[in-house]
Amino acid sequence: MGMINGPVRRFTLCGLSALVVAIAVAPAAQSAKVDVLPPQSKPLGLTYGQWSAEWWKQAVRQTGAPGTPFAAGAVSCSSMGTRNVVFLVGTTAVSPVERSCTISKHAAVLLPAINGEGSQAEGNGSTDAELRACASALADEFTNVHVVIDGRALSGLSAFRFASPPYVFSPVADNVFGIPAAVNSPSVADGYWVMVDKLKKGTHTVSFGGEAPAFGFVTEARYTLTVG
Repeated sequence: MGMINGPVRRFTLCGLSALVVAIAVAPAAQSAKVDVLPPQSKPLGLTYGQWSAEWWKQAVRQTGAPGTPFAAGAVSCSSMGTRNVVFLVGTTAVSPVERSCTISKHAAVLLPAINGEGSQAEGNGSTDAELRACASALADEFTNVHVVIDGRALSGLSAFRFASPPYVFSPVADNVFGIPAAVNSPSVADGYWVMVDKLKKGTHTVSFGGEAPAFGFVTEARYTLTVG
């Protein structure tokens, strides 16, 4: 649809205003032809929690303009990530969303299922402990997370919940989450993440979703990935 997926939903949690965001692809442990890196591993030198922090630092700098990662339709998946890892994204409000993009066969793919964060910029706390407690309580509500890659459902997702270390991010004005613009705001994230190591050359389909029933939040996203 070329724009961000509607208004961001905010909820009261831990006595604070917390943000829920459902993000693309929630796989788990094993599936034929899909190499999922183990939860205890350090993919490309970082823990899953550290990768989640890197994802958030970039995600809050997205506005949802046409063709960018949070838009619908044909998007640039390589606009987020590193030289060796592509960061996929999902929806902030309206579902389902369909996207297509091209990625390198040499890149791993970070797949966040459903996750959230608490930040000082949003008034979620002023200490690491306060931010972590709020993000954790939010993630405790996530359920019914699912993903299908190339027609195969993945399993074992419960082992792939990770909290980030404390980090700072700088949300831009009009970012897709509606977080107030800020410079170097402390934040902590919590949720479900999986990294897939180098999909084979060709076309792959990924569908995913999750829920936060306590907040009436449901997400469903579908990607067509051309790996070349």
